[in-house]
Amino acid sequence: MSRRFRATPRCISQSRHWVLAQAERQGMAADTRRTVELLTSELVTNAVKYGPPGGVITVETFTGASGFSVSVSDDSPEHPVLRNPPSTGPGGRGVQLVSRLASRWGVDSHPANGKSVWFQVAL
Repeated sequence: MSRRFRATPRCISQSRHWVLAQAERQGMAADTRRTVELLTSELVTNAVKYGPPGGVITVETFTGASGFSVSVSDDSPEHPVLRNPPSTGPGGRGVQLVSRLASRWGVDSHPANGKSVWFQVAL
């Protein structure tokens, strides 16, 4: 399933609620849904923050034998950076959270139109 959102701060909660509805349809456990919710928020926030202003973000969900996946696509070719910020510093932990909490994650480049950042959680 996929859905497109205008890249505004409002789309962060909209996309998170949409992904949670997809996860609930799969009968996902509450603790796993909370992880999916957090990681979706992080990826969409990055797409809004670092993608082209006024752009479009596409959020997709997939369920397969190895788990539940969420992909967030935007028109920016810039890949996210895994940082190690100081514990007292503001921000810089979104990709770190994805790396630690997802069973798998990655970035797929789309030369004509940006990239997709995705994660997978085991079911």
